[in-house]
Amino acid sequence: MLEIIPFILIGFIAQFVDSAIGMAFGTLTSTLLLLTGIPPQTLSATVHTAEIFGGSASAFSHWRMGNIDRELLKKLAVPALIGAVIGTLLLTLFSNEGLKPWLGLYFTIIGLVILTKALKPDWIAPVHIHRRVLGFFGGFLDAFGGAGWGEFVSSGLVLRGFEIRNAVGSMVTVEFMVSVVVTVVFVGTVGITNWPVIFAVAAAPLGAWACKVAPAKPLKIIVGLTISIIGLKTFAAGLGIFTH
Repeated sequence: MLEIIPFILIGFIAQFVDSAIGMAFGTLTSTLLLLTGIPPQTLSATVHTAEIFGGSASAFSHWRMGNIDRELLKKLAVPALIGAVIGTLLLTLFSNEGLKPWLGLYFTIIGLVILTKALKPDWIAPVHIHRRVLGFFGGFLDAFGGAGWGEFVSSGLVLRGFEIRNAVGSMVTVEFMVSVVVTVVFVGTVGITNWPVIFAVAAAPLGAWACKVAPAKPLKIIVGLTISIIGLKTFAAGLGIFTH
């Protein structure tokens, strides 16, 4: 019974932080699960299974509020789902040890993106990417690395001039679709550790409270630094630079 406690805490902390700053559930969960020794394939499957629960509620809320741009949704969703399937299938082909250093590097980059957004709230990645291309690579990277959809796709959509509410509503809805597809593809190939689901759901009612009382900027800085440091350590250890 005691062995499940770290997974419960990871799910709880990640959902709490995501409720407070509006991002990083997948990234923080993936990064912390990597420290527990979970294989990258199981890691991605676990995170996307957990995201189905919160994602369905979030997507429904945005739909009810009219925050979804149908044209944007269509152009983003199909390439994202194709990218997610390809990313998931590729992930199952690699060895665990071969993947870890590159996942570490990926998380380091995402951590730096979160940190930059904390220090410069108006910053968006200075890259003009077509919606279909953005959707494909967003879905691919999210499936392959277990995280990163929100951190990168949101910046790309805002950069293209979409209203914040339409960008977020459409992005969240496609993210839910990606999570479903990734989970379905994974279900017959790798084991899924579902413990983060327990407290991801349990922590959801704290979302409104967290948004009111939790200081978003300090949390973003802490989360960005934590993810970057863990990612860098994982990358270095995977290459044999240090092992302790």
